[in-house]
Amino acid sequence: MNKILSEMEKYIETNDILQYIYGISSDEVFDYVLVAPAWEIEKLVGDIEVEIKQLINHKFSNSYEVKVGDKRILYVRLQIGAPNIVDFCLSCYKLKCDNFIFLGSAGSLVKDISLGDCIIPSCAISGNGATMYLNDTLKDKFLQKAYSNEGLNQKLVTACTDTGFNVLDEVVISVDSVFAEYSHLNEFRSLGASVIEMEFASFLECMRVINKKGSALLLISDNSANGEHLASDTRDPFNKYKNNRSKVFDVISRL
Repeated sequence: MNKILSEMEKYIETNDILQYIYGISSDEVFDYVLVAPAWEIEKLVGDIEVEIKQLINHKFSNSYEVKVGDKRILYVRLQIGAPNIVDFCLSCYKLKCDNFIFLGSAGSLVKDISLGDCIIPSCAISGNGATMYLNDTLKDKFLQKAYSNEGLNQKLVTACTDTGFNVLDEVVISVDSVFAEYSHLNEFRSLGASVIEMEFASFLECMRVINKKGSALLLISDNSANGEHLASDTRDPFNKYKNNRSKVFDVISRL
């Protein structure tokens, strides 16, 4: 067993950490786990027929069982920030599901990515402090790269394309602060990143630790290179973002 997981078991007095912390039994069987740090589940349904049952409503997390087509999905909405993603994902090491998909909004760092575009990234650069705790030591691992599962990525690309999304594979950088990121945008671009968000690199490193397949579906909600901001943009391109978000379960039904 990975050292992180064995030490975690040693200091938490339960044989089911996921149940103990998040109210979800590790014995449950799901086809996919959807991890969303911000999106409310109602905004992802659109016109597709789904069956949603809330499992738990905590101050810091909400979880749902979703049945769409022939698939049984665990949807977990967490608080924003990599530490929240890390703690939840590590607790899933015994869960009977191999496929984890991270869902969320992201910003573009370059001009030629449009609001509403779908990013299914192969690679993420970690600007997160939380990611460093997933290594053997805390030294010399800042800005390390993490990688998605190639097979799961391809299934997502096909499903998103069939749903009508414009799908791109871009390098993502995950950062800890929204406000502090703006003074480092050129540095992020120099590292090869074209998309920015807050948690995905840590998510991928957790998948490595718990030996699960990880991928992401990110929708572009703002573009700092074009001056298109989430808080103020009400033009048609922003509506593309909201419309595509409402088709997420349509995408999942096609996997």
